[in-house]
Amino acid sequence: MALTVPSVGVFSFLRPQHPRDHMNYHIVVGAHVRHKDHPDYGNGRIVHIHQNGKSLAVEFENRTGLAHDCAGHTKKNFGRWSKASSLELINPFKAGDTVQMAALDQRAYPGFYYDSDYAEKNGSVLSVDDSYAIVSVAGIPGSQFVPTADLTLVKVDPVEAVKKATPKVKTIVFQSGSQCGRLVKHLLAGNSITPLVARQLFGVERLAARILEIKKAGHKVTSTIKTDVNGKVYAEYALRKAGRIW
Repeated sequence: MALTVPSVGVFSFLRPQHPRDHMNYHIVVGAHVRHKDHPDYGNGRIVHIHQNGKSLAVEFENRTGLAHDCAGHTKKNFGRWSKASSLELINPFKAGDTVQMAALDQRAYPGFYYDSDYAEKNGSVLSVDDSYAIVSVAGIPGSQFVPTADLTLVKVDPVEAVKKATPKVKTIVFQSGSQCGRLVKHLLAGNSITPLVARQLFGVERLAARILEIKKAGHKVTSTIKTDVNGKVYAEYALRKAGRIW
């Protein structure tokens, strides 16, 4: 995609109604780019336009091998002064990404207005095009066109994402001193239980039935089939360590 650096004041008269009206033709601070000669740099973002109007300070996701920080505009070893002709404008987002929108006074395209309710909010990308994304925000009806230069990817911890996506199960608290209550306390201490141990310690004759009650109460219980010295098959129960529900 051909790119040029906008002249001073270019946006004082531009009032686009849609991001594609002019975003394909100018590089602005915040634009997401890739270096044509150094794809190994990964994706980058323009963070500063030099007063000479030609040099662009770009911070890349990978090290550039250049021991400088573009006069303090980028992280050291991750920045490179680049010309517009050496850069390719990209849209690094995809549907489902979590993004943060820029503040209204920090928009790359002041002439393009989006609802102030969306400013600085985290949202979810619904769809993308060359130079914009359609974003929805929880609690705000509808969706919003937002220029990609005004979006920053929010990295989501995969473990936390799984936790949020996993419905919480409310456990049932057994009456203190009941067979199930004593069994749960025994299991929560990290112990396993077999029919023989259950009978000796807690007077439980039907362990399988009590385990079923414990599972229905919301506890994650695993069972291992074993054989004793006489060849008799029995089950050993324990609480699942991963994702244990207390």
